[in-house]
Amino acid sequence: MPFRRHNTDAPLDNLQYNTPRGNYPVTIVSDQVYYAPAATTKKTPSNFPHLYNNREGLKDAEYPLFDEMETRKKQLYEFPIKTPSERPFDYGTKASKPDKNRQGVVFQKTQKGQKAKAVDLAHPPNQSGPVRAVTNRDKQLIGVMYHPEGDMKGFEKASLGALDRQGREDPRKHAYHTTHVSRASTIPYKSW
Repeated sequence: MPFRRHNTDAPLDNLQYNTPRGNYPVTIVSDQVYYAPAATTKKTPSNFPHLYNNREGLKDAEYPLFDEMETRKKQLYEFPIKTPSERPFDYGTKASKPDKNRQGVVFQKTQKGQKAKAVDLAHPPNQSGPVRAVTNRDKQLIGVMYHPEGDMKGFEKASLGALDRQGREDPRKHAYHTTHVSRASTIPYKSW
């Protein structure tokens, strides 16, 4: 699906990135990037943020996901993005891959001869999810990309559009969760 540009006079606060996996308001995406560690070549335990080479597709038919006009021939970095109802990504711990065996309970891999340990939702694994924000070295937002359903290696670019009803509610949820950090969080988070 080709990316369509939207010419609009609306401020960025009134726009959202649309993906088949959900919509992400620009304010939430830029907020999560702002609070993430600096985009450098130094690795974190989670391996995020890391360099993004702006190349998608097979080796014979590679294409850039973001135009040169958008990237301005600078190094790009990708940051995992979560919705306000999801647990924030922890850059200080190793990222884990999703286990699709059971919903709600995650089984950790064990050594031979050991019993499997079940980890409940009180201590969920640190998963990056399917959506990434792409920025330059100064954390200026270039765009958002996502893994298509069934393809965890390729990316597609998210289109930019006007906020929908859910997009107007998400910044309020995000503001609530960021201002009430001292409270013990519940799983699932407070619903609106």
